[in-house]
Amino acid sequence: MGAELVARFGELAGRQGAGRTDIRALDRVAEVVPAAGAGRIDSLFVALDTQAWGRYDDASLAPEMHPIPQPGDEDLLNRAVLETYLKGGAVFAVPSERVPGRTPAAAILRF
Repeated sequence: MGAELVARFGELAGRQGAGRTDIRALDRVAEVVPAAGAGRIDSLFVALDTQAWGRYDDASLAPEMHPIPQPGDEDLLNRAVLETYLKGGAVFAVPSERVPGRTPAAAILRF
């Protein structure tokens, strides 16, 4: 994973504030999954040693997160990885301590 992408994530995340509509960096799984499905992710950083269990409703674009797997759940991080890759984004799977923002997933958006 390039240090320049990590720096870019930090720069974009630092520009965000309340009420801004030009968000270009995400670090919450609940936001990353819909962005991946919409093809908005340019670069995705995901923790190798973490799972984010839940369900994703394609109609409402809202993930339902669970602390432990429930019947019918999937690893939403895997879903984000697949969606990002299939839509031409770059995926960087790294140990959790190397994900920008120290969250299970972080993304730089295309738009």
